[in-house]
Amino acid sequence: MPADTVLKVPQLGWNEVAIERLHPLFDGIPTGACFYFAHSFAVACDDPSDVLATTTYGQTYASAVARENLVGVQFHPEKSHDLGQRLLRNFLEWNGDHG
Repeated sequence: MPADTVLKVPQLGWNEVAIERLHPLFDGIPTGACFYFAHSFAVACDDPSDVLATTTYGQTYASAVARENLVGVQFHPEKSHDLGQRLLRNFLEWNGDHG
């Protein structure tokens, strides 16, 4: 992206999610899959081992995190069509193991 590109905030729309480590939440979802984002903020993760996935929108940030039996995503799986449904199904079937 050129340095003079102005990014709209909030970020609204589809963007790629790069899976950084294996976890049951992303079973059957390829790295680089697109999910729907609608946000103005990004998480600053103190512990890099908590990052499940990253996304780039002007900067690269954690778009999915997990620690023990907790997970969180920056995007909206409910608005992300088939892969969003897959992620939600994975979450519902997940037994809480750390992946």
